[in-house]
Amino acid sequence: MSAPVRIQFLNHASVKFITDTVKLVSDPWYAGSIFNHGWSLIWTAEQLADMAADSDFIWVSHEHPDHFSPAFFNQLRGPRPRCSFRPPETGGSPAT
Repeated sequence: MSAPVRIQFLNHASVKFITDTVKLVSDPWYAGSIFNHGWSLIWTAEQLADMAADSDFIWVSHEHPDHFSPAFFNQLRGPRPRCSFRPPETGGSPAT
């Protein structure tokens, strides 16, 4: 019997999947506005980036700024999660 998967909402399209052995975060965008200041986050908190950074893997579904935030990756300190930027069926592969 496998352990349950817990899902934690972080912000916008970002969720954290948590099991006993692995943590995966999707689409980290946690600060700032995008699309010429036309979109803002539902809420902001400094701890969001830390909550995502302790994951084992980060999956970015596509390159729009509300799913892929270079600012998040630039602020990472310490061990970095493995990242996947494209689903394997489109020719992508996990990157570190």
